Amino acid sequence: MPPVTQKQIAAALGLSQATVAAVLGNIPGIRMSAATRQRVLTAVARSGYRPARHARLMRGARSGLLGLLQYGGVPPTAGHSAALATQALLAGGYETVAGSVDWDGTGQPQALRTLLDLRVEGLLLLDPARSIPAETLGLFKAQRIPIAAVNGWVVPEVVQQRADVFRGMHALARHVLETGRRRLVLLTFWPDSSRAEASCWPTLERVAGFRAGFTEAKAALGCTATLQEIIWKSIPSGGDACCRMGEDALAGLLQWNSRPDAVICHNDSVAQGALKACAARGLRVPEDLAITGFGAEPASGYGWVPLTSVAEPTEELVTQAVARLLAMVRAGKVFDEPQITRHACRLVIRASSHRPTEWVGKK
Repeated sequence: MPPVTQKQIAAALGLSQATVAAVLGNIPGIRMSAATRQRVLTAVARSGYRPARHARLMRGARSGLLGLLQYGGVPPTAGHSAALATQALLAGGYETVAGSVDWDGTGQPQALRTLLDLRVEGLLLLDPARSIPAETLGLFKAQRIPIAAVNGWVVPEVVQQRADVFRGMHALARHVLETGRRRLVLLTFWPDSSRAEASCWPTLERVAGFRAGFTEAKAALGCTATLQEIIWKSIPSGGDACCRMGEDALAGLLQWNSRPDAVICHNDSVAQGALKACAARGLRVPEDLAITGFGAEPASGYGWVPLTSVAEPTEELVTQAVARLLAMVRAGKVFDEPQITRHACRLVIRASSHRPTEWVGKK
Protein backbone atom coordinates (compact mmCIF):
# COMPACT_ATOMS: atom_id res chain seq x y z
CA MET A 1 0.00 0.00 0.00
CA PRO A 2 1.48 3.40 -0.99
CA PRO A 3 2.13 5.88 1.84
CA VAL A 4 -0.58 8.38 2.74
CA THR A 5 0.17 11.93 1.59
CA GLN A 6 -0.78 15.36 2.91
CA LYS A 7 -2.70 15.95 -0.31
CA GLN A 8 -4.91 12.91 0.35
CA ILE A 9 -5.59 13.98 3.94
CA ALA A 10 -6.51 17.50 2.77
CA ALA A 11 -8.89 16.16 0.12
CA ALA A 12 -10.61 13.85 2.61
CA LEU A 13 -11.16 16.77 5.02
CA GLY A 14 -12.11 19.33 2.36
CA LEU A 15 -9.17 21.53 3.33
CA SER A 16 -6.22 22.95 1.44
CA GLN A 17 -2.92 21.10 1.50
CA ALA A 18 -1.33 24.26 2.90
CA THR A 19 -3.61 24.05 5.95
CA VAL A 20 -2.66 20.42 6.61
CA ALA A 21 1.03 21.27 6.17
CA ALA A 22 0.69 24.18 8.61
CA VAL A 23 -0.75 21.91 11.28
CA LEU A 24 1.85 19.18 10.80
CA GLY A 25 4.71 21.65 10.67
CA ASN A 26 3.36 23.66 13.59
CA ILE A 27 3.90 26.76 11.46
CA PRO A 28 3.23 29.97 13.42
CA GLY A 29 1.25 32.91 12.07
CA ILE A 30 -1.43 30.90 10.21
CA ARG A 31 -4.90 31.50 11.57
CA MET A 32 -7.22 28.53 11.99
CA SER A 33 -9.71 27.35 14.54
CA ALA A 34 -8.85 24.86 17.24
CA ALA A 35 -11.53 22.56 15.79
CA THR A 36 -9.85 22.56 12.35
CA ARG A 37 -6.47 21.83 13.87
CA GLN A 38 -7.92 18.94 15.85
CA ARG A 39 -9.67 17.52 12.75
CA VAL A 40 -6.33 17.42 10.94
CA LEU A 41 -4.49 15.80 13.85
CA THR A 42 -7.21 13.16 14.26
CA ALA A 43 -7.17 12.31 10.55
CA VAL A 44 -3.39 12.07 10.54
CA ALA A 45 -3.41 9.70 13.53
CA ARG A 46 -6.01 7.45 11.92
CA SER A 47 -4.37 7.39 8.49
CA GLY A 48 -0.91 6.30 9.65
CA TYR A 49 0.67 9.26 7.85
CA ARG A 50 4.44 9.57 8.11
CA PRO A 51 6.27 12.73 6.95
CA ALA A 52 8.81 12.34 4.14
CA ARG A 53 12.12 12.88 5.92
CA HIS A 54 14.05 13.98 2.84
CA ALA A 55 11.39 16.55 1.97
CA ARG A 56 11.64 17.98 5.47
CA LEU A 57 15.42 18.19 5.20
CA MET A 58 15.18 20.04 1.88
CA ARG A 59 13.06 22.64 3.65
CA GLY A 60 15.81 23.06 6.25
CA ALA A 61 14.14 21.11 9.05
CA ARG A 62 16.12 19.20 11.66
CA SER A 63 16.55 15.52 10.94
CA GLY A 64 15.95 14.36 14.51
CA LEU A 65 18.57 11.67 13.89
CA LEU A 66 21.74 10.77 15.75
CA GLY A 67 24.29 8.34 14.32
CA LEU A 68 25.68 5.35 16.21
CA LEU A 69 28.72 3.46 14.94
CA GLN A 70 30.04 0.32 16.65
CA TYR A 71 33.62 -0.77 15.91
CA GLY A 72 34.30 -4.47 16.34
CA GLY A 73 33.65 -5.60 19.87
CA VAL A 74 33.17 -8.97 21.50
CA PRO A 75 29.63 -10.21 22.15
CA PRO A 76 27.75 -9.78 24.41
CA THR A 77 29.62 -6.66 25.56
CA ALA A 78 29.36 -4.80 22.24
CA GLY A 79 25.65 -5.53 21.88
CA HIS A 80 24.99 -4.36 25.42
CA SER A 81 26.78 -1.05 24.81
CA ALA A 82 24.85 -0.44 21.58
CA ALA A 83 21.52 -1.23 23.26
CA LEU A 84 22.26 1.15 26.15
CA ALA A 85 23.23 3.91 23.71
CA THR A 86 20.12 3.46 21.57
CA GLN A 87 17.86 3.62 24.61
CA ALA A 88 19.58 6.73 25.96
CA LEU A 89 19.42 8.53 22.60
CA LEU A 90 15.73 7.67 22.26
CA ALA A 91 15.06 8.96 25.76
CA GLY A 92 16.77 12.17 24.68
CA GLY A 93 14.21 12.64 21.90
CA TYR A 94 16.22 11.34 18.95
CA GLU A 95 15.92 8.43 16.59
CA THR A 96 19.08 6.41 15.96
CA VAL A 97 20.73 5.36 12.73
CA ALA A 98 23.11 2.56 13.70
CA GLY A 99 25.92 0.83 11.85
CA SER A 100 28.71 -1.63 12.61
CA VAL A 101 32.21 -1.76 11.12
CA ASP A 102 35.28 -3.89 11.78
CA TRP A 103 38.16 -2.82 14.03
CA ASP A 104 40.34 -2.30 10.96
CA GLY A 105 37.84 0.18 9.53
CA THR A 106 36.31 -2.08 6.87
CA GLY A 107 33.02 -0.46 5.84
CA GLN A 108 33.84 2.74 7.71
CA PRO A 109 33.94 5.22 4.76
CA GLN A 110 30.55 4.10 3.46
CA ALA A 111 28.97 4.18 6.92
CA LEU A 112 30.24 7.70 7.68
CA ARG A 113 29.14 9.00 4.27
CA THR A 114 25.67 7.56 4.79
CA LEU A 115 25.37 9.28 8.16
CA LEU A 116 26.40 12.58 6.58
CA ASP A 117 23.86 12.10 3.76
CA LEU A 118 21.13 11.51 6.35
CA ARG A 119 22.15 14.75 8.07
CA VAL A 120 22.51 13.29 11.51
CA GLU A 121 22.72 15.96 14.18
CA GLY A 122 25.41 14.14 16.18
CA LEU A 123 27.49 10.97 16.12
CA LEU A 124 28.35 8.47 18.87
CA LEU A 125 31.31 6.12 18.32
CA LEU A 126 31.64 2.91 20.33
CA ASP A 127 35.25 1.64 20.52
CA PRO A 128 36.47 3.76 17.57
CA ALA A 129 39.44 2.53 15.54
CA ARG A 130 42.52 4.60 14.81
CA SER A 131 41.74 4.49 11.11
CA ILE A 132 39.09 7.25 11.05
CA PRO A 133 40.29 9.56 8.24
CA ALA A 134 41.03 13.11 9.35
CA GLU A 135 39.30 14.46 6.26
CA THR A 136 36.10 12.62 7.18
CA LEU A 137 36.19 14.06 10.68
CA GLY A 138 36.66 17.43 9.02
CA LEU A 139 33.41 16.99 7.08
CA PHE A 140 31.48 16.42 10.30
CA LYS A 141 33.14 19.44 11.86
CA ALA A 142 32.40 21.61 8.80
CA GLN A 143 28.72 20.70 9.08
CA ARG A 144 28.84 21.39 12.82
CA ILE A 145 28.03 17.82 13.77
CA PRO A 146 29.46 16.98 17.22
CA ILE A 147 31.02 13.56 17.90
CA ALA A 148 31.34 11.68 21.20
CA ALA A 149 33.00 8.33 21.84
CA VAL A 150 33.17 5.48 24.33
CA ASN A 151 36.59 3.80 24.77
CA GLY A 152 38.62 3.00 21.62
CA TRP A 153 41.49 5.07 20.31
CA VAL A 154 41.73 8.68 21.39
CA VAL A 155 40.39 10.66 18.42
CA PRO A 156 41.41 14.35 18.13
CA GLU A 157 38.64 16.82 19.00
CA VAL A 158 36.20 14.08 19.96
CA VAL A 159 34.71 14.09 23.46
CA GLN A 160 35.44 10.68 24.96
CA GLN A 161 34.46 8.58 27.97
CA ARG A 162 37.07 5.95 28.79
CA ALA A 163 37.26 3.09 31.25
CA ASP A 164 40.46 3.32 33.29
CA VAL A 165 41.61 -0.11 32.14
CA PHE A 166 45.20 0.58 33.18
CA ARG A 167 44.25 1.00 36.85
CA GLY A 168 41.86 -1.95 36.70
CA MET A 169 44.57 -4.33 35.48
CA HIS A 170 47.04 -2.75 37.91
CA ALA A 171 44.74 -3.74 40.78
CA LEU A 172 44.30 -7.25 39.37
CA ALA A 173 48.08 -7.83 39.30
CA ARG A 174 48.43 -6.86 42.93
CA HIS A 175 45.51 -9.08 43.93
CA VAL A 176 47.00 -12.13 42.22
CA LEU A 177 50.38 -11.65 43.90
CA GLU A 178 48.74 -11.07 47.29
CA THR A 179 47.10 -14.51 47.04
CA GLY A 180 50.58 -16.07 46.98
CA ARG A 181 50.85 -16.82 43.27
CA ARG A 182 54.36 -16.40 41.92
CA ARG A 183 54.41 -17.90 38.41
CA LEU A 184 52.07 -15.79 36.30
CA VAL A 185 51.20 -16.09 32.61
CA LEU A 186 49.36 -13.39 30.66
CA LEU A 187 47.31 -14.54 27.63
CA THR A 188 46.40 -11.74 25.23
CA PHE A 189 46.10 -10.61 21.59
CA TRP A 190 48.58 -8.42 19.77
CA PRO A 191 48.01 -8.69 16.02
CA ASP A 192 51.16 -8.79 13.91
CA SER A 193 49.69 -7.34 10.75
CA SER A 194 48.51 -4.15 9.08
CA ARG A 195 45.45 -4.31 11.35
CA ALA A 196 47.53 -4.00 14.52
CA GLU A 197 47.33 -0.27 15.09
CA ALA A 198 43.61 -0.17 14.43
CA SER A 199 42.63 -3.12 16.56
CA CYS A 200 44.95 -3.67 19.51
CA TRP A 201 44.06 -0.68 21.71
CA PRO A 202 42.44 -2.96 24.35
CA THR A 203 45.68 -4.97 24.58
CA LEU A 204 47.92 -1.92 24.95
CA GLU A 205 46.17 -0.58 28.04
CA ARG A 206 45.54 -3.96 29.66
CA VAL A 207 49.10 -5.19 29.23
CA ALA A 208 50.65 -1.89 30.33
CA GLY A 209 48.46 -1.78 33.44
CA PHE A 210 49.18 -5.37 34.43
CA ARG A 211 52.93 -5.03 33.88
CA ALA A 212 53.07 -1.90 36.03
CA GLY A 213 50.92 -3.43 38.76
CA PHE A 214 53.01 -6.61 38.77
CA THR A 215 56.28 -4.69 39.10
CA GLU A 216 55.01 -2.41 41.87
CA ALA A 217 53.27 -5.15 43.84
CA LYS A 218 56.31 -7.43 43.65
CA ALA A 219 58.48 -4.68 45.09
CA ALA A 220 55.94 -3.79 47.78
CA LEU A 221 55.50 -7.41 48.84
CA GLY A 222 59.22 -8.13 48.64
CA CYS A 223 58.59 -11.35 46.75
CA THR A 224 60.20 -13.15 43.85
CA ALA A 225 57.75 -13.71 41.00
CA THR A 226 57.81 -14.18 37.24
CA LEU A 227 55.49 -12.92 34.51
CA GLN A 228 55.47 -14.54 31.09
CA GLU A 229 53.35 -13.30 28.20
CA ILE A 230 51.75 -15.42 25.50
CA ILE A 231 50.60 -13.10 22.74
CA TRP A 232 48.47 -14.34 19.87
CA LYS A 233 49.27 -12.73 16.54
CA SER A 234 45.72 -12.88 15.22
CA ILE A 235 42.30 -11.53 16.09
CA PRO A 236 39.74 -14.25 16.89
CA SER A 237 36.58 -14.45 14.80
CA GLY A 238 33.46 -16.48 15.36
CA GLY A 239 31.21 -16.79 18.39
CA ASP A 240 33.37 -19.24 20.36
CA ALA A 241 36.82 -18.35 18.98
CA CYS A 242 38.05 -16.74 22.21
CA CYS A 243 36.89 -19.73 24.25
CA ARG A 244 38.70 -22.15 21.94
CA MET A 245 41.89 -20.11 22.07
CA GLY A 246 41.81 -20.11 25.86
CA GLU A 247 41.20 -23.86 25.97
CA ASP A 248 44.07 -24.61 23.58
CA ALA A 249 46.46 -22.22 25.34
CA LEU A 250 45.81 -23.71 28.77
CA ALA A 251 46.36 -27.22 27.41
CA GLY A 252 49.77 -26.07 26.14
CA LEU A 253 50.70 -24.40 29.43
CA LEU A 254 50.11 -27.62 31.31
CA GLN A 255 52.95 -29.20 29.35
CA TRP A 256 55.51 -26.74 30.73
CA ASN A 257 58.11 -28.11 33.15
CA SER A 258 57.44 -25.18 35.50
CA ARG A 259 53.67 -25.00 35.40
CA PRO A 260 52.18 -21.52 36.10
CA ASP A 261 50.08 -21.02 39.19
CA ALA A 262 48.05 -18.10 37.75
CA VAL A 263 46.79 -17.43 34.22
CA ILE A 264 45.57 -13.92 33.39
CA CYS A 265 43.25 -14.05 30.37
CA HIS A 266 42.53 -11.27 27.87
CA ASN A 267 38.78 -11.49 28.49
CA ASP A 268 36.17 -13.64 30.18
CA SER A 269 35.62 -15.77 27.07
CA VAL A 270 39.31 -16.78 26.95
CA ALA A 271 39.12 -17.53 30.67
CA GLN A 272 36.04 -19.73 30.22
CA GLY A 273 37.97 -21.78 27.67
CA ALA A 274 40.86 -22.12 30.10
CA LEU A 275 38.50 -23.27 32.83
CA LYS A 276 37.09 -25.91 30.49
CA ALA A 277 40.61 -27.24 29.82
CA CYS A 278 41.26 -27.44 33.57
CA ALA A 279 38.05 -29.38 34.18
CA ALA A 280 38.84 -31.83 31.37
CA ARG A 281 42.24 -32.60 32.92
CA GLY A 282 41.23 -32.79 36.56
CA LEU A 283 43.05 -29.58 37.44
CA ARG A 284 41.56 -27.79 40.46
CA VAL A 285 40.79 -24.07 40.35
CA PRO A 286 41.89 -22.23 42.45
CA GLU A 287 43.78 -24.91 44.46
CA ASP A 288 46.17 -25.81 41.59
CA LEU A 289 45.79 -22.76 39.40
CA ALA A 290 44.20 -19.29 39.53
CA ILE A 291 42.42 -18.01 36.42
CA THR A 292 41.15 -14.46 35.81
CA GLY A 293 39.33 -12.71 32.99
CA PHE A 294 38.35 -9.23 31.88
CA GLY A 295 34.89 -7.79 31.26
CA ALA A 296 32.96 -9.35 34.16
CA GLU A 297 30.25 -10.70 31.85
CA PRO A 298 27.12 -11.77 33.80
CA ALA A 299 27.63 -15.46 33.01
CA SER A 300 31.19 -15.41 34.37
CA GLY A 301 29.88 -15.51 37.93
CA TYR A 302 27.82 -18.67 37.42
CA GLY A 303 30.30 -21.27 36.14
CA TRP A 304 31.58 -24.30 38.03
CA VAL A 305 34.15 -21.89 39.47
CA PRO A 306 32.98 -18.23 39.57
CA LEU A 307 35.50 -16.12 37.65
CA THR A 308 37.53 -13.20 38.98
CA SER A 309 37.42 -10.38 36.45
CA VAL A 310 37.76 -6.64 35.86
CA ALA A 311 34.46 -4.88 35.21
CA GLU A 312 34.21 -1.80 33.03
CA PRO A 313 31.48 0.69 34.03
CA THR A 314 29.69 0.23 30.69
CA GLU A 315 26.39 1.84 31.66
CA GLU A 316 28.16 4.84 33.18
CA LEU A 317 30.39 5.26 30.12
CA VAL A 318 27.52 5.13 27.63
CA THR A 319 25.17 7.30 29.70
CA GLN A 320 27.78 10.02 30.13
CA ALA A 321 28.80 9.90 26.46
CA VAL A 322 25.18 10.31 25.34
CA ALA A 323 24.63 13.14 27.83
CA ARG A 324 27.71 14.99 26.55
CA LEU A 325 26.66 14.46 22.93
CA LEU A 326 23.09 15.70 23.50
CA ALA A 327 24.39 18.74 25.38
CA MET A 328 26.65 19.68 22.45
CA VAL A 329 23.85 19.14 19.92
CA ARG A 330 21.43 21.34 21.86
CA ALA A 331 24.06 24.05 22.46
CA GLY A 332 25.19 24.05 18.83
CA LYS A 333 28.74 23.08 19.84
CA VAL A 334 31.05 20.86 17.79
CA PHE A 335 33.46 20.20 20.68
CA ASP A 336 33.58 20.75 24.43
CA GLU A 337 35.98 20.26 27.32
CA PRO A 338 37.09 18.09 28.95
CA GLN A 339 37.94 15.93 25.98
CA ILE A 340 38.67 12.76 27.96
CA THR A 341 36.93 11.60 31.12
CA ARG A 342 38.18 8.40 32.75
CA HIS A 343 35.90 6.14 34.75
CA ALA A 344 37.17 3.65 37.33
CA CYS A 345 36.97 -0.07 36.62
CA ARG A 346 35.99 -2.49 39.39
CA LEU A 347 37.94 -5.57 40.41
CA VAL A 348 35.41 -8.37 40.91
CA ILE A 349 37.10 -11.01 43.10
CA ARG A 350 35.52 -14.43 42.89
CA ALA A 351 36.53 -18.00 43.66
CA SER A 352 38.82 -18.55 40.64
CA SER A 353 41.59 -16.48 42.26
CA HIS A 354 41.02 -17.13 45.95
CA ARG A 355 43.89 -18.32 48.07
CA PRO A 356 43.75 -22.12 47.82
CA THR A 357 43.18 -22.46 51.58
CA GLU A 358 40.27 -19.98 51.48
CA TRP A 359 38.51 -21.88 48.68
CA VAL A 360 38.99 -25.27 50.31
CA GLY A 361 37.38 -23.93 53.46
CA LYS A 362 34.28 -22.81 51.54
CA LYS A 363 33.63 -26.10 49.74
